[in-house]
Amino acid sequence: MSLNELKMTDEVLAPKASIKINYDGPTPSAAINIIKTLGKKYFRVPSKFWYEDEFTFVDIGSKVELYAEWNARTKFDRYTKYRFRLIYHMFEDKKTKKGNFYLTIRPTIETKFSYRNVLERLFYLIFMKMFYYKQRRNYMDELKKWTLDFKEAILNAFGTNVKEDLEGV
Repeated sequence: MSLNELKMTDEVLAPKASIKINYDGPTPSAAINIIKTLGKKYFRVPSKFWYEDEFTFVDIGSKVELYAEWNARTKFDRYTKYRFRLIYHMFEDKKTKKGNFYLTIRPTIETKFSYRNVLERLFYLIFMKMFYYKQRRNYMDELKKWTLDFKEAILNAFGTNVKEDLEGV
């Protein structure tokens, strides 16, 4: 008998999908270690659950370009897991060591129930609506707080050279 899934995925920062941070100043290449260290601290994810999905380093001419994507995934409980996606894009001049980087932070939460038949699916829908919704909402609020704390730590770590992109302003 095959298992079907009832799956719900939400953006934690709704109505926005992500937070975007821009840095313009000296040695943006040094930021990669600071971002990874702060990410592990604020997102409470052990190193074994950090994945580097893409890492591209381009060194042509007088500029260096670096693009990296990290995903951190772990579980709250048996039904709900969360994921933080960090996208880092950096440009640096080789001679002056000045440049900029862009950091995108995108947290999501996913709840999944496996069922075998229509009755189990109905049970999980009722369970979700009546009992689990409040717990899931608490998880989302906690993730949002972690994300905003991480953003503030990044803004403080890089001082006046960094700013948050406010979309739609």
